[in-house]
Amino acid sequence: MEQPFTDADFMSRPKARNKDHMAISTRGYADTAERVAREAGRILVGYFEQLERIDLKGHGNPVTIADRTSEKYVREAFLAEYPDIPVFGEEYGMDGHEIGDIAKACWVVDPLDGTVNFATGSPIFAVSIGLLMDGSPVVGVIFDPLRNQMFTATLGGGATRNGVPMRVSERKLSDGISPVGVSGDIIRSRPEFLQHFSKGRSIGSAALQLSYVAAGIFDAALDEYTSLWDVAAGWLLVHEAGGVTTHWGGAPIFPKTKDDPAFRSEVVNFVASNGLEHDLLAEWTKG
Repeated sequence: MEQPFTDADFMSRPKARNKDHMAISTRGYADTAERVAREAGRILVGYFEQLERIDLKGHGNPVTIADRTSEKYVREAFLAEYPDIPVFGEEYGMDGHEIGDIAKACWVVDPLDGTVNFATGSPIFAVSIGLLMDGSPVVGVIFDPLRNQMFTATLGGGATRNGVPMRVSERKLSDGISPVGVSGDIIRSRPEFLQHFSKGRSIGSAALQLSYVAAGIFDAALDEYTSLWDVAAGWLLVHEAGGVTTHWGGAPIFPKTKDDPAFRSEVVNFVASNGLEHDLLAEWTKG
């Protein structure tokens, strides 16, 4: 598959090697993340509806050559440009940096969020890239390649969709039209939970559900069995768009320490909302 960027292209760009530089050049990191996400999306589109094989990492957890090729590209791109920042991805885990480096800065990558959709021909999937500094997101980029929608946020810099500022909705859960994103796991294991929502929606991509909360399309979204790579970028999108994202029950998701189980690929559940009735959502998800 053709790769339009070479190592020389990446190495020719300015480097950012320390936290002080990171703090004042967040927009530069976001620009890089957008460019990398767009190319990773191009890779995914090249494989879409062309798969010859689907592997399973576990029941209901498929992986394809598209996931792996996308993540390999993203890793090579970031490590060529920012060699001192580790990459933590869904398919290949940590890239070999010392675990202590995670606490300073870390790219968190889902190279294909919505693999079941992708593998079965459903056109709803995305690339998700977050940059954590001191354990919290400072850059979040989610790219939907089929719709050419780039969701981007920088800490303190707001959130945009294709460069246009976005804000969360002002609807309440009790409104007649209040779309709430829920996962298939919730539909299967907690069907009674759906009675709280007038308009439940399951689209098969946690990253896009968070993006839709940030864009005011959904009023809330929740998932019980997601991981750090599903949540890191979307958390910042929602935050910068004026919303709130916590664990179930209301506990904060960030910051993460180097010893956090999330860096061992353990579950990071979330409930995100426009903030108007987040306490109610947190109460419903306790226990």
